[in-house]
Amino acid sequence: MQTGNKRTSQATCVEELDLWQKVTISKPDDANQVWFESRVDDSDKDVLYLPFPLDDSRMAYGSRTEVTFIKDECLYQFDAILDSGILDKRQYLTLRPTSGVRHVQRRAAVRMDMRLKIEIARIQRPISQQVFVEDLNWQPSTTENFSATGILTRVTSGFAVGDVVAIRLHGCLIEGAPKMLLSSWRRLAKIGETAFMGLQFITRERAGDFLLPGEIKLLSADLLQLTEAHIELFGKFVINYELKLRQQGKR
Repeated sequence: MQTGNKRTSQATCVEELDLWQKVTISKPDDANQVWFESRVDDSDKDVLYLPFPLDDSRMAYGSRTEVTFIKDECLYQFDAILDSGILDKRQYLTLRPTSGVRHVQRRAAVRMDMRLKIEIARIQRPISQQVFVEDLNWQPSTTENFSATGILTRVTSGFAVGDVVAIRLHGCLIEGAPKMLLSSWRRLAKIGETAFMGLQFITRERAGDFLLPGEIKLLSADLLQLTEAHIELFGKFVINYELKLRQQGKR
């Protein structure tokens, strides 16, 4: 995964986090990879308040934790002590930050290094006849990284930037997500001497941004399974995967 150097924000964690901001709370260097998700309900000076109670019995009050959140499509972290407290006569979980905010990844979508065996096929445009999955010319490829909105995979001959590309995943990467995806080749990237295709996923709701209405009607339903809800599912998967690697000391 390509990331910038970690940088600590001058603003406090309380100032950085908005109300209702989703956060993932984990125990750093924990072999059991314990984490849970919550949200910021309120804040007061140097304390963040989360919904009570603490449902995960593996996470004790007074624990030293690492808090991860996404804001403006970037990944951030800070250290905090997890406890409980009272605000306006209501009991909350509390996070008392012990560090500044670290900018872990600064990019449009958080990406993780993942080598996946996939198949890709170019969809000839303009689309003038019905397109079926079994009629496409599938070619093997391997991903370099994966994000909620796309993948980076090795360049295959016969493709060009701007092409609409079908992707077929092997195995069940994420439960509930389709194995057949549609994408657009948005950019060409090079890592060392190797060229890669930056493929952006095309969801059912946003197909009109990439294809003409008449073309969309000619695509088989198998090729337009991906939805915006799946993109959110991918995002959650990527963050949790990244947390596992950090807890295992691989980041």
